[in-house]
Amino acid sequence: MSSAFQNVATSLSWFIFSYRDLASLAASSVRFDSFLNAAESFQYKYQRLTKRKDALEVKCLNLYSPENKLLFSIESADISKGDTVLVKGSSGIGKSTLFKAFAGLHHNYTGTITVPENKTMFLPQKAYFPLGGLAHAVSYPNKLSEDKIPEIKEILQKVNFPVKDAQERLMYYDMSQLSGGEQQRLVVARILFNKPEWIFMDESTNALDHESEKCLIELMQTELPHSTCVIVSHSDAVNAYAKNYSRLSLDCEAQQA
Repeated sequence: MSSAFQNVATSLSWFIFSYRDLASLAASSVRFDSFLNAAESFQYKYQRLTKRKDALEVKCLNLYSPENKLLFSIESADISKGDTVLVKGSSGIGKSTLFKAFAGLHHNYTGTITVPENKTMFLPQKAYFPLGGLAHAVSYPNKLSEDKIPEIKEILQKVNFPVKDAQERLMYYDMSQLSGGEQQRLVVARILFNKPEWIFMDESTNALDHESEKCLIELMQTELPHSTCVIVSHSDAVNAYAKNYSRLSLDCEAQQA
């Protein structure tokens, strides 16, 4: 009899000792259920991106937020290979959302967007760095090959990343410890290493002082003279750095919408 009681007591005590895990599971289930309900109820206007070599075209674009609020409109915009385009607009107008639409990550718009089928690289405001060291960060999104390390070291010198620190952090380092300026120098190093034909930079140099920003943009245009650069920046100084640039002003189109 006592043995049976002990077995029952042991079985029931499982709920006591597992209470924290059960509560965590229940909370996660509630959050996941809320996410699924929100995802199912959300509606957006889907447009499939078309691709064309060496060109980006926008026609009759009305870009909306995820909450279906009109951000701005662009009647027509054409960007050709080799162009440098500065995207200007007030804070919060939707410049980053426009880049997401170009990347095929945001579909809530009307009109047409034709994107280049060439090798393209998008650099968000806060770039992703994989596990590893500086060499892995520069080679991303490609896998690091050891025979490329000398080239990476040379590029790190070109972007004025501290040579001593670069050598020590080359293969293993906690990338979250890097300053904002160091991270953005790595972003430019990544561009120079991967040599994309189309580069989309969303305030990717805003943590640098003007002189450093100037040197890096001029370096990109020297090293990759045939690449197209589309740059979002709040700094008017970028106008003086970029060669043969044009402007895409979103404030103007927003007022017309």
